[in-house]
Amino acid sequence: MRAHDLGASRLVPVDLLHLDQGTKLEGDWFYFLLGDGKPCFQEETSKGMKPLGRKKKYFWPETLLM
Repeated sequence: MRAHDLGASRLVPVDLLHLDQGTKLEGDWFYFLLGDGKPCFQEETSKGMKPLGRKKKYFWPETLLM
């Protein structure tokens, strides 16, 4: 994957442990950190959505709040 353009995302090396929490698993292990985000919710054109949170930043379908 390192040969590809990941945008703002990246691979972060991590140590994985066996169940004893002390013995490292052999090999190279990575966590894929998603750095690209795309806002896709359009409040103006969405119907039946209720704003949530102090800043009214999050939305939830009103039918699920009943």
